[in-house]
Amino acid sequence: MAPEMNEQFPGGSVGVVPLLLDAKDAAALCGVSRSHWLAMHSQGKTPSPVRMGRAVRWNRPELGDWIEAGCPARQQWLAMRDRRCKRSAS
Repeated sequence: MAPEMNEQFPGGSVGVVPLLLDAKDAAALCGVSRSHWLAMHSQGKTPSPVRMGRAVRWNRPELGDWIEAGCPARQQWLAMRDRRCKRSAS
């Protein structure tokens, strides 16, 4: 499960946790360096990011779910996420 919204997060202040994370904060959440995170992203090993203009961000709750699922490669994660969404819609 994703961490609670009132905890301290790297780069942020206590009580304010962003829902969208840049590469540095996504990497910190996952315990890897920014350069390793970006390499994983380019290899299709992270969830798909959200793009807002030039900004690239990762959905924090999705990262929590992805970590709980064992950090599968992007295509496997998308299939797992889609199956879970279909089950919850039924």
